[in-house]
Amino acid sequence: MSRWMCAHSAPRKTCPRVYSKFEASSWNTSGILLADVTSHAPQSSWQSIFDKAIHIVHVLNGEGILNRGLTPEQFIVVPQEGGEYRVCMTGLGRCQIREDDESDEEWARKKWFAAEEDRLAGALKDKFEANGEFVLEFEPSLKYSQVWEKDEQNENK
Repeated sequence: MSRWMCAHSAPRKTCPRVYSKFEASSWNTSGILLADVTSHAPQSSWQSIFDKAIHIVHVLNGEGILNRGLTPEQFIVVPQEGGEYRVCMTGLGRCQIREDDESDEEWARKKWFAAEEDRLAGALKDKFEANGEFVLEFEPSLKYSQVWEKDEQNENK
């Protein structure tokens, strides 16, 4: 029995927040690491697989969870019927839960410097695009960019 954060998991606002995000599952875990997906999944599925991993990052963001050590190795990709893939996060070792008394600015600063989306996209972009036939489509959400903008304004004063 393992705990997983899957792209389809429904968010809940119960405590502890991290564990409420996971489904306890006993399904076959003979998947592949997201880091190795280019060797094991057809190119036509790469964008969808990446999008599901980014969705997991967004769900965790919405629940006040920061993953400072986010890497493609923390995701497993499991083939499903019909050529689909299930993407689950398996590693939460360097996660931090937002404190109740933490200000929006403090939290945004931590999230901005962790750069979870960019870290994941950067780690996969070269792998996905190595053959010259695939371009990873990624538009960062910039949800926490107000911290950078505020720092820029302070530097220009």
